[in-house]
Parts: sequence; C-alpha cells; structure tokens
Amino acid sequence: MTYEIARNLNLNPQAVMQTKMADGSIIDMPYAVALASMEGVHHYVEVMIGDGDALAGIKFLSQFDYRAIIDCKNKKVILERVVD
Repeated sequence: MTYEIARNLNLNPQAVMQTKMADGSIIDMPYAVALASMEGVHHYVEVMIGDGDALAGIKFLSQFDYRAIIDCKNKKVILERVVD
C-alpha cells in the first residue's frame, strides 16, 4: 500500500514492524489496522504501509477463507474459497 493510498483511506500508522522482504533484507515498515471486507465478511487486518504497489498477502486471504494457487507454467494465480 502506498503512502498516498494510506492517507486517502485515513490510515494512521500505529507502530513500525520489521518485515522480511523477498530478497532476504529486513526493513522497518509502518503499519495500521483497517477494517477489510470481502464478500460480506468483515475482519480487522494489519496493513503495512510502504512506497510500492498495494498487495494482498496469504495471511489476508486466509482470514477470508481463501487460498492462492500459483500456476507458474501458465503464469496464473487462482483464488479459491476454502470450504470445510
């Protein structure tokens, strides 16, 4: 989530959290708590605020009972609802 998007959503950073990046480096990132909704389900989630693109991670998806299936051969990511 970019700083501009965070400001537009009135997200106020509550603290700084150390985050491990894909390249293995560890950086400090501010985070906020936000109410997220997906298909009528609402959860409070931690939102990391950085200067890159907005992303939804596996932890976010799992809170809404979804999983991501990554098909590297066909360059696809499929979201699938987990049904118990």
